[in-house]
Amino acid sequence: MTKCHLCGRRMTAVRRIGTADLFECQRCRIVKIKNGKVDKKKLEELYCLKDYLTNEKRQRKKFSKLATIVVKKGNYSKVLDVGSGYGLFVQILANRISKNIKSSKNLGGSFSGNNNNRLSIDAVEPSQRPYFLPKDACVYKQTYERFLQSANKKYDLVLMMDVLEHFDEPLKNLVRTKKILDEKGILVIQTPNYQSLIQRLCPGWSWWMVEDHRYLFSVKSIKDILKRAGYEIEFFRTYEDYYSFKKNLDGNFTSIENIFLRRTIKLIFFSCFIPLYFIFRPILWFFGYGGLIFLVVRPLYNNT
Repeated sequence: MTKCHLCGRRMTAVRRIGTADLFECQRCRIVKIKNGKVDKKKLEELYCLKDYLTNEKRQRKKFSKLATIVVKKGNYSKVLDVGSGYGLFVQILANRISKNIKSSKNLGGSFSGNNNNRLSIDAVEPSQRPYFLPKDACVYKQTYERFLQSANKKYDLVLMMDVLEHFDEPLKNLVRTKKILDEKGILVIQTPNYQSLIQRLCPGWSWWMVEDHRYLFSVKSIKDILKRAGYEIEFFRTYEDYYSFKKNLDGNFTSIENIFLRRTIKLIFFSCFIPLYFIFRPILWFFGYGGLIFLVVRPLYNNT
């Protein structure tokens, strides 16, 4: 019997993808992925640096908007990037923070929490050194669980961009993260939304990623787990970039073997659907149907 990570109730088997079994808690709206086969070749395709660099411009545009939100929420001098990947987001964010530090110094002001007017970046990335990360960043090539066992440093900003869904025990890791956050520190989270519109429209939704995902969250379950871990939400939104949305929709037509027929059907569909999507997208995002969930949260230490 598979029990819910949050409430302990029995989870319901909802679908099977390859060798992986997906179970959902009908109360908490969280999905647990079991028996996902680790296919190294498949993972290499999913995390291909060459493909990532091809889409770098698009990623920078998306991350720049998110970085603007984070920078407005506080002053930072000690940053930890958990599951840094290629490190593009933290690079963009670090550039914004460094400009703020420099600007404050030139104006003769003080930058809260930064005694040396210098930004310190640590990254936890077990697979490889993040490609975009500054050379003076300290990279821990180990799991986050192993890092937490010996961590003796406090951070005013911890990033978990597309990371929480990879943890075997996400609630436990969120609770333990509070121990390395400063009293006024901030935790930034981004995770796929399995109850998004794009998942409902596309049977082959790309964010299932059963090869290395362990849990998938909905708006309800991400808010629930953060509350249980002792965090308050300062900023919340769901969203997706149009490129990812369209790429997922394209997958719905791959079974049509006739190229002419496939292109004709796609043309008719996109001509009718896409205008409506852009009209109603802000409303869909507002009500929690965007493909990604993005949050800025603070710890409530009196709850621990």
